[in-house]
Amino acid sequence: MRFAEAFKALGYELEAVRTDWSAEADHGVCLSLWKKETDFRALVMDTRVHADPIEGWGHKPGNKRRIAHADRALREFDGWIDVVALDGVPGEGYGNASPWDAKARGRRWRITFLDPKTGHLRLEAQETKVE
Repeated sequence: MRFAEAFKALGYELEAVRTDWSAEADHGVCLSLWKKETDFRALVMDTRVHADPIEGWGHKPGNKRRIAHADRALREFDGWIDVVALDGVPGEGYGNASPWDAKARGRRWRITFLDPKTGHLRLEAQETKVE
C-alpha cells in the first residue's frame, strides 16, 4: 500500500505527503514507524536506540510536525496513537506502508516518552481492548 493510502485507511490525511511522518484528525494521531527501526519481539520503537543518528533526521520538517502530533497525543489521548508501519530503509524509500490493525492484533501503540526539543520518542505496542 502507498504511504498516503495507509494513513487514509486509518482515517487520516497527510498535510504534506512528501515530508510528513505523521498526521492528526479529530479522533486521534497517527505516526509512521520504520519496521527496520522497531524491535518486534518487545514491540518497542525507541529513536534513541533503534533509529539512525538524529543528525540525519532531527532537522527535517517531518520531525517538527511529528513532535507537535506526539505532544497532542500525550495531552489529549493519553499517548495512544495509530501507526503506519513502513518497509524499506529510512532516507531511501519505504517500499510498502501497512496500517496497524489494533483491533485484530489486540495491541495499540502508545507514546511512552517524548523529548519535545529533539523529537526522540519511544513507542510501545501495549495490550488493550480496541473498540
